[in-house]
Amino acid sequence: MKENGKKITVVTLIEGGRTFSEEYNTNQKVQVLVNKTLEHFNLSDSEKRTLTRSDGSVISDLKGTLEELGIRDGETLRFLLKSAPKPEQPKKFA
Repeated sequence: MKENGKKITVVTLIEGGRTFSEEYNTNQKVQVLVNKTLEHFNLSDSEKRTLTRSDGSVISDLKGTLEELGIRDGETLRFLLKSAPKPEQPKKFA
């Protein structure tokens, strides 16, 4: 397979402020980034994690390429455990 994408460095942040920095081709799929992060930190709970950008937007399409999703060189992505859903509170009316 020919890799003709531009190389960028992406930092992945997990709990405890731990980071993993790796160089990727922009034509690689986000799933590659997730797999390398799981391997680096010896994690096996990817289904319990959410990948988000620094602006808080969730990256749910792991089949998209870094380029397609507009991930930039030097960008830090957060790969954190999903918080437990908050129970719905009854609505209060004034």
